[in-house]
Amino acid sequence: MKKRSLKALMGVVLAVILIISCILIVNAADSNLISHWKLEADGINSVAEAGDFVVPDTGVEFVTVDGQKGLSITRGTVIYRHNWGVNIGSNFTIAMYVKSAPFEGFEILFAKGRKDEQCHFEVYLESGYLCFYAPSLGDLKSGIHISDNELHHIAITFDGQKADFHVDGENLKTIEIQGSVADGVGEAVMLGLLVEQMFGFEGFISDLRVYNKALSDNEIKELAGVETEPEPQPETGVSFLPAIMVIVTSACSTVLLKKKKVVA
Repeated sequence: MKKRSLKALMGVVLAVILIISCILIVNAADSNLISHWKLEADGINSVAEAGDFVVPDTGVEFVTVDGQKGLSITRGTVIYRHNWGVNIGSNFTIAMYVKSAPFEGFEILFAKGRKDEQCHFEVYLESGYLCFYAPSLGDLKSGIHISDNELHHIAITFDGQKADFHVDGENLKTIEIQGSVADGVGEAVMLGLLVEQMFGFEGFISDLRVYNKALSDNEIKELAGVETEPEPQPETGVSFLPAIMVIVTSACSTVLLKKKKVVA
């Protein structure tokens, strides 16, 4: 009976460790969150003073797609925030949920500034293929098609040396490139359209996040709701999971050893 109780206790402890691990991964990522539009019922940015979207009364609808709340956008609808000065530099992640139908041409998902501004960047689709553009980096084309009437979580990370394109938690494309997106205050930040009101997107967007860090593969998986893989903890920063696991293992071993001695 005691042996079963001990096994049950160890199972609970391991489950708690797993939960704590997931929480730490999410919290570590959120510490670098510089903009977050949930788009569940409004255009509010949950990061203080990072800029809310002005969402019009027509051309949009707040809906739920496959359990994900977000914004359904009609092509050409203007959703913006003037004078956006949030900068992503040479270390960033842009992530969101997207659902769209096949379309021949360019569609803007998210963009900062006019095309002639050095601080400009854009996440866009070219005939359904996921791409990123900034004047200093050029066009980064992933070759990944996502306009298939299915809901996808997408993320683009850049660490100054390479850009990674993630879809549904999987790192599907890496492009080696050095550089940085120039700092500056863009004329506006736009959702589903350029400032010049070209290349309108039609479809669904939700949970738009911008980080000033290239998130790890596991952090992207967490955002996408995909099971993560074990990875070594970095030497820098706060990490107490290994210590917890050592303590728990030692405690369980001690209990078992004492039990054996008593039985003997």
